[in-house]
Amino acid sequence: MSYYWEGKHKIYIGTGRIKPANPRVWRPEISEKLIRYYEKAREAIEAKRRTLITRTLDGTVYAFVGNNYGRRRWVVVIKTHSPEFEVWEGWCSITTVYSAFMRSDACAFLTQKPRKQFKDGKAEDVLSTLRAMGFKADDLPKGLASSLAVAKLLDG
Repeated sequence: MSYYWEGKHKIYIGTGRIKPANPRVWRPEISEKLIRYYEKAREAIEAKRRTLITRTLDGTVYAFVGNNYGRRRWVVVIKTHSPEFEVWEGWCSITTVYSAFMRSDACAFLTQKPRKQFKDGKAEDVLSTLRAMGFKADDLPKGLASSLAVAKLLDG
């Protein structure tokens, strides 16, 4: 086991006391397992075309994953209960995204909802946000496309 020092040692001149920095333990076997897990998670995200669908008792939850930004990913979560829907948009930690895709559970995003909720839930706003993320209207799941079409008709 190797120890690396994280931070800086502090030396107090007046008292002569030395406060060491915190040691950080590096374990290669754990690092390798995490690297393999992250690779599998990235493959799962791309295999599912950055879209995750989970049916619930009261509707369906759709999660769309966009670009990386450091340790976070841009996520749009749509929960439909026809013809109404709720939409959340924002940045989720990459571990939340990986965990949701590895378990094929879009409901995981509902417990840690992204920050911004669309107040009026306009279908046009949802479609423009998904377009900005790189999703085309033709590629949307049929259930979601029909819910958005009905909502757009009802909005007038």
